Amino acid sequence: MNKSCIRFVDSAKNLGVILDTELSFDKQINKVVKSCFMIIRKLASIKQFLTSAQLKTLVCTNIFSQLDYCNSLYYGICLTSINKLQRVQNSAARLIRTKDYTISLKDIFHKCHWLKVCEGTLFKVVLTVQKCTYHKAPPCVNS
Repeated sequence: MNKSCIRFVDSAKNLGVILDTELSFDKQINKVVKSCFMIIRKLASIKQFLTSAQLKTLVCTNIFSQLDYCNSLYYGICLTSINKLQRVQNSAARLIRTKDYTISLKDIFHKCHWLKVCEGTLFKVVLTVQKCTYHKAPPCVNS
């Protein structure tokens, strides 16, 4: 029998998600926000060389993929944390906004068929429940 000691830690990473002892996801959200804003800055520097369709594709693949990854875990977390993620999404929308600054962020979200962060989180949870109801979820979730 191995007599090694298990150490307690403040946070642990599993499948790329940082889980903290209180499940507040503060470290995870801060990591996502930092990474996304870095990508937004890089895309802003090359924006003039891209078409609007290319820029939208890059935003969706590089930023929204990070915002959406395991976002069902964010259901029920504090509004301050959700607002941090929403600021990233708003900045991404401003990045793809054309030179017509009269277009509101709400219009950009509607035109691009984007859900806000809290709506996307709720959608993912409801989708999982719907899959369980119709026995389309994986067996580990469908029990």
